[in-house]
Amino acid sequence: MKKEEFRCKYCLGDGKVSSSSTDVLLLHKEIDCLTREKQLLEKYVSELEFSNTILKSKTPAVSSTLNSAVGFFPNSSLVNTYSQAAKKVSPSAVLVIKPTDINMGNAKLEQELKSKFRPSQLNANVTGTRLIRDGVLVNCADVKSLQNLKDGLKRQAGNAFNVV
Repeated sequence: MKKEEFRCKYCLGDGKVSSSSTDVLLLHKEIDCLTREKQLLEKYVSELEFSNTILKSKTPAVSSTLNSAVGFFPNSSLVNTYSQAAKKVSPSAVLVIKPTDINMGNAKLEQELKSKFRPSQLNANVTGTRLIRDGVLVNCADVKSLQNLKDGLKRQAGNAFNVV
């Protein structure tokens, strides 16, 4: 390899190395080049340290906000696992609605239920619905809401649905 390959554009000058230059002169130029690189790197490091301190100063504010949000909900803790989330739904407050017509799919059944029936008119508090293989699963807030929804569906729909 040639000596010119390891030098920066400032050390090369016009791009030519004179044959009268000595190794000591070449080393001085390389030291100058490395000194400039060191100064640039120190500048970048100081900029990164400044950015890092700004980010660290904002981090405690975010964590304190999260802690205050957890305290907002009375008698509750953060849900960590799926099993803990599943335990919150009372199995006695679940209603399964299946169509009596075997050709009706569960998506069409859900669409029909949502268009024809309003839980608020039936005094029912519905917390969510989920499509199952051959029907719709309806989660109610409590057993009273479940009973109101079940009675209202049977009364208004007649034999169009099997409500369990």
